[in-house]
Formats: sequence, structure tokens, C-alpha cells
Amino acid sequence: MTEIMEVLGLDRLQSGPRRQARAATPEECAAVAARLGLNAVKAISFDLEISQTADRDVYEVIGQTSMTAERTCSVTNDPFDDITQAAIQELFTSNPKKATSDEDDIEADMGVVDIELVENDIIDLGDLVVQYLAMELDQSPRSPEAAAVVAEPAPNDGPVLAVGRTLPFAGLADMLRNGKGDEPKSDG
Repeated sequence: MTEIMEVLGLDRLQSGPRRQARAATPEECAAVAARLGLNAVKAISFDLEISQTADRDVYEVIGQTSMTAERTCSVTNDPFDDITQAAIQELFTSNPKKATSDEDDIEADMGVVDIELVENDIIDLGDLVVQYLAMELDQSPRSPEAAAVVAEPAPNDGPVLAVGRTLPFAGLADMLRNGKGDEPKSDG
């Protein structure tokens, strides 16, 4: 199921490029939140231009999308509004000979551009928007208040990194210097 119902038939591009721009409905936002495992999605908008390339069998989608979602801060564990933005650029074809296969993806050079095969001559723009937003989601979201929490000194006496974490072996050097790090006694 597509969370955002926005599709475009390739036949509509015969007369020239098309622009698809709109905001997602509250129902679509809720469906995207469920798919991406977010607390809530408050808004999604996108502005896309779809056109045929010089190769008449290949279609290009370019544009941008933005999402405001309620996320849980990975530091404070408090909810906050997070904005995710993505630039979209994707190529599609209805010609199986021009599409990039999964095997091509594995062997592809960095300069090779993927061309996705469309089914039934329809580009699912809604799913494309959700995929790009999912790729841009911060996997460790931090609220604006997180910086203050991270900057607080650690509760022990060890050296502290710039981000506020104690070095894991900070006390080891002191133990060795003070003779507390002697060789372990053998049981024999």
C-alpha cells in the first residue's frame, strides 16, 4: 500500500513536463508515521517536476520534499519536532532493457545512474517521496536541548571528551601509575 496517494501515468508526459506539488493529508501523514516508526508526522509537502529525457523511454523526477515529525530525542528521551528535507532525483523507464537490475546495483560504479522500471506505465510519486524521506531520517535524533545535556560533565573524575562523554579507559593510566595495575597473581 502506498501511504501517499500520488501517481502519474507516463502517457500524461507526452505533451511535456508536469509539476506535482501538494501537502499530504492527515491520513497520509499518519500512514507515513506508521511505516517509518515515528511518533507522529505533522506535515509532509513535496514539489516535483516529471519530464521525459532526451531518451524518450526514460523519465526524470526532480524536486524536493519536507516532513515535520514528532521524534524522541536520543539523549533526553523527550519528544520534539524534527524537520527532515530531501532533494529528489530519480530516473524511471517502462523499457525493461533500459532499467537497472538489482545485480547492476551491486556491481555498479559510483558514476552509474540507476534507472527504475515502472509497472503499468505509472510512477508512484507518493512512494518515491516516502523513500527519500526515510533515507534522510536521522537515526539518532537530538532535540535542541540535547546539546546542553551532552555538555554537562560526567559524574566521575575521568577526562571528558568535547561531547561530554567520559573516556572509557580514563582511570586505567592512573591505576598503572599508582601501582594498582600490577600483573595478576597466578593461582599456582
